Amino acid sequence: MKNIKHENRDRQCFLSTYRNTNKLLFFPLILILSCLIVSHLENHSVEPVYVYANTKEAITLSKNSVRVIVGDKTKLTINGTKEKVTWSVKDKKIATVSSSGYVKGIKKGTTTVSAKVLGKTYTCKVTVEQPELSMNSYLGVVGNETSITVSGTTQKITWTFSNEKIATVTVGGKVKFHSEGSATIAATVGNQTYYCYTTIYSSSDFRKLTKTQKEIKNKIQLILAENITKQMTTVQKIRFVHDYLLLNTEYDEINYKNDTLSSRAYSSEGVLFDGMAVCQGYAETFQIFMDSLSIENRFIVGTAGGVSHAWNLVKLEDGWYHVDTTWDDPIPDKKGRVVYDYFLLNDNEMKSLRHKWKEKDYPSCNATKYLTVKELYTQEIKEAEDEKLIKEYQKSGSLLKTWKDYSKVYVKRYQQGEDWVSLMYPQKNAGTVTEIARGVAELLGYYGTYRYEYETLREVGDYYLLKMRVSFLD
Repeated sequence: MKNIKHENRDRQCFLSTYRNTNKLLFFPLILILSCLIVSHLENHSVEPVYVYANTKEAITLSKNSVRVIVGDKTKLTINGTKEKVTWSVKDKKIATVSSSGYVKGIKKGTTTVSAKVLGKTYTCKVTVEQPELSMNSYLGVVGNETSITVSGTTQKITWTFSNEKIATVTVGGKVKFHSEGSATIAATVGNQTYYCYTTIYSSSDFRKLTKTQKEIKNKIQLILAENITKQMTTVQKIRFVHDYLLLNTEYDEINYKNDTLSSRAYSSEGVLFDGMAVCQGYAETFQIFMDSLSIENRFIVGTAGGVSHAWNLVKLEDGWYHVDTTWDDPIPDKKGRVVYDYFLLNDNEMKSLRHKWKEKDYPSCNATKYLTVKELYTQEIKEAEDEKLIKEYQKSGSLLKTWKDYSKVYVKRYQQGEDWVSLMYPQKNAGTVTEIARGVAELLGYYGTYRYEYETLREVGDYYLLKMRVSFLD
């Protein structure tokens, strides 16, 4: 019995050892096979495999073709997937597309917008339309009718009139005039609105209009149609007119001093057709602009600095304000220069600026809501001018990274024969002008007597503009 038991036990030990040995041999085999597989994969490039959305509908672009107005936007979307979409446009001069699929019309024409997703590209034909009114200015007579049309678009047109007591317009653009006054016909296409400014006269008054008067009124109304939008506030419209007069008119100082002014200088002819006028011409033209915009106003006469003068009053929602475009126009004329020293002022401010008038003949200007607008506009103009100047200096290589570079660049230009050197450098941690001049002398190896001259250190954005000359004495 003992022998049988030992024999069975020996047999079980052998089987157990055999099984364990097999396991030990099996694990290395798996490891070797895994290494071979990984090695095989590393020697081959891996191509991306796109898995398309498992939806009832295939991936599609929301539209295959769209029409959009210049300045307007339309939305394109990819349906059937939530994967990232990359948008692009063939001709950015005609239209642009945002990262979220908004297409904006830039210029009349046709282009293609593409949307790439999951390795496939979907396209949409984009036609940009430029609607045009058949007329932007019209002088009419009470009781008469006219028609106005819009070309350059296939989209729906919505017609409105700013004052239906003066005139009405039908769905088809037929206009009927009911009473005297100024009003605006508006044709809206998409989100864009196009204007025709009208002035309606009685039959007798219309016959009295001279050819020049009609030309003046038409030109003013065309200027407004091209530049005024429905988004603009009344103050913004007044500002546009103010700026237009300053940018396009020069005060005729020479002929004024020589007493050789022509009659045109006293009227809108001088402003609109000659670009030269005196205060009466400025104020008269401003008044016609305000009338065309249906902004209540007054032409005011008095004195300024002891000299006969004319300017304007405008009425806003909280009361009356003074606007003097003549005294805001620099003398001598500076091209592109606009200031707001006499823009929307009250009576006390105008008096402090040497303006006098018969107060009982005009409404009091005691409103306060817009008294600080001139300061905001002045700052806005300065920032725009500063940005432009910084870009000019950067382009010419005159914008420095640090104030310490001034001396180095000065020396280089001095050696090239420049007398006065104008450079711009950051205000942050800037040294003094004296230090800069000393740096110039040291770089030139000059230890004798020298002097430096410079124009007022001017702040331009975050920079200083310094125009300097260093002279070396014996």
